[in-house]
Amino acid sequence: RRNSQYKSSSSIMDIFNQLLEKMTEAERSSMITSIVKSKDAKGPVYFNDSPSQKASKYAELLYCPGSKTLRDESAMWTKPQLWLSNFDCIDLEYNAACCGLVKLCREGHKDLVQSELKLHKESIDNLFKWIHRFPVILYEPHPNLWKREDYTTEPQTEPTYSVVLEKGVLGLFRYLVEEPIDSKLIGIMARSKNLPGAITRFVDLAGRTEGKGEEDKFGELRDISVRILEKLSHYQNAHTLIKKSKENLIQKLEQLDNKDAKQLNSRLQSADPEFVKLEDEKKDAELIGNKKKCEYCNKIDESMKCCSKCMKSYYCSAEHQKKDWPYHKTTCRR
Repeated sequence: RRNSQYKSSSSIMDIFNQLLEKMTEAERSSMITSIVKSKDAKGPVYFNDSPSQKASKYAELLYCPGSKTLRDESAMWTKPQLWLSNFDCIDLEYNAACCGLVKLCREGHKDLVQSELKLHKESIDNLFKWIHRFPVILYEPHPNLWKREDYTTEPQTEPTYSVVLEKGVLGLFRYLVEEPIDSKLIGIMARSKNLPGAITRFVDLAGRTEGKGEEDKFGELRDISVRILEKLSHYQNAHTLIKKSKENLIQKLEQLDNKDAKQLNSRLQSADPEFVKLEDEKKDAELIGNKKKCEYCNKIDESMKCCSKCMKSYYCSAEHQKKDWPYHKTTCRR
C-alpha cells in the first residue's frame, strides 16, 4: 500500500516537473510568487502576523465572512458585549475585521488597508450594506441564541449604537476619507451597488445635531458622515442620491461650523457642480453588454432571472435572491 502511494506521488511530481520545464523563467517566478502569497493569506489572523498579512486577512474577512477566524489577535469590541447580543457570527466578524483594519491604520499602515480594500472591492459593498441594515442594539440577552434576525434600516438613537459604529465600521471610514486620500478607493465607494442605503444612513448620522457638549453623543459620527458625504458628492450618482435629502440636510449643515459641512453645503446648493468621472464605468458597460449581474454575488451572465416584483434586480439563483431579500426588500417596488 505504501509503495502504491509512493508511486502515485512520484508520477504527480514527474508531471509537475515536466510542466516546469515547459514554462519560461518569468512564468515559473510568477507561479511561485502566487503560491507563496496564497499560503501567507490563508488561515486565522494571528497576533504575530505581519501588517500586510493582517490587512489581507481582514479585508478577505469582510469580502467572504467565515473564511477566516480570529485567533490570538484581539481588537476592541471583537468580544461580544451585552449590547452586541443580537450580532450573529457574521456581524461579529464584520465588526472584528473593521476594528482590526482601524488598528492597522492607527499604526501607520493605511496604505496597506487601502490596497487590500481596492483588491477586494466587494468588501465595500458588504460594509455599505451592513451600515444600512444594522443589527438592533439590545441591552439584554437575545431570546434566541441560534436565530438572530433583528435587523433594522431605521435610525437607532441609543448612545451605544454610536460607540459600536465609531470603534468599528465608521472608524474605518474615518481613516479612509482622511488625507492622503486614495481617489480610486473613493471611486469604488461611489460605484457600490449598496450606495443608496449607505447614503441614507450617512445623511441620517450627518443630521444629528441635537446634542451639545457632553450630551452630543453622535458628534464624532456626524463629523465622519459629513466628511464621507462631501467626498462622495464629487461623483454625480452619489450627488443625486444626497440631493434627495437636500432641504433637510442643508438646514442641519448650516448649524455646523466645520470645513467639510460648508463644502458639502456649497456643492448641494450649486447649480452646476463639477464631478469626477468614473473611468471604469464605460469599460464595465462594454464588458457586461447584454449580460446581467447578480445582486448578491456579482456574477455576470446572460441567463440571470430578474426579481418578479421590481423587474430591476437580477439573480443567478433562487438561493441568492433569498439571501439578498432582507436588504433588497427595502428598495423593491412592484
